Amino acid sequence: MAFEGMSFEKAIRAIKAALGKRVAVDGGADNYVMGNFGVGTDTPETNIHAVANGNDRGLTLDQYIAASGNSSFIQLRKSRNATKGSHTVLQDNDAIAIIVAYGSDGDEFVSAAAIRFSIDGTPGDDDMPGEIEFLVTPDGSDTLASAGKIRSSKIMEMVSYYRTTTSLYRRYYHMPLAAFNPGATGATWTPPDANTVGGYKLDAATELLYLAADIHADWDGASDITVEVKYEINTASSENDTVDLKLVCYYKGVGDTTTKTQTLEVATNVGDGGANAQYTKFEMEFTINWDETDNVVEVGDDFHFILNLETDTSEVDNIIINGAALYYQTAHIGIESGDI
Repeated sequence: MAFEGMSFEKAIRAIKAALGKRVAVDGGADNYVMGNFGVGTDTPETNIHAVANGNDRGLTLDQYIAASGNSSFIQLRKSRNATKGSHTVLQDNDAIAIIVAYGSDGDEFVSAAAIRFSIDGTPGDDDMPGEIEFLVTPDGSDTLASAGKIRSSKIMEMVSYYRTTTSLYRRYYHMPLAAFNPGATGATWTPPDANTVGGYKLDAATELLYLAADIHADWDGASDITVEVKYEINTASSENDTVDLKLVCYYKGVGDTTTKTQTLEVATNVGDGGANAQYTKFEMEFTINWDETDNVVEVGDDFHFILNLETDTSEVDNIIINGAALYYQTAHIGIESGDI
């Protein structure tokens, strides 16, 4: 709808005829509007204020153009100059615009969420560093609070913690290794040198290695737990030789009276594709069934493990355990308060 060359009164009549709704202007003069413009209300509270009941009320911008690089747009602009059409440069932290969503609390409209656009840096000629801030009103409050920002550096800063609705991340915990009575019932330590990164040597089924970890509150509570073991073979392997490791899991949470257990045994083909030289490094994983019958894993469970090399079924019977880790699925991207 165009109003060029049309008086103020004629423009209002044209709008009324087109919209079929009440149109009110709070203040005004011939040829242009100085006050607030209302659609469906006699008392507009802002420059443009539309009121309606029913479904599908909103603002629509349609564009029809053959060029692919053009689109509909909304511009929100600000100058620090009080004179219309004049420019004064903005300053760091100046608010440019804000989009706010309000909901009725039964008595009045209260802000629920908002997107604020501000200056993030020192503006200059053809230089306008900006940021986008997301705000939400916490439960039990009527005041918007910052939830996070996208800074001019393109870095996203979150006020709290970022998490997804599904488990996209792994939480890793590197487990300490321990051996008792080395050479008898315990593994023996091999220091690092030019050939090996070092670790505990296992070359008899009776030699045991001990590990420990626990399940924190950031676990998603519905996925299996994994123990990852890295080792070097301490003797050359032949084609299709295996390393057979056994992991016995003992776990219990605070207040539990019964220790839960699972026993896992995994054979890794260290000769897949041919022979491998001494000190070749490998990685293997044990999967702990989280909902094992009568041994369900729960948040807060402390895990203690016993690891040994099953030399009776393992073709390679001399390895060096370099390290071990426990990991599980989580929806948290970082450790949150209460996770530990």
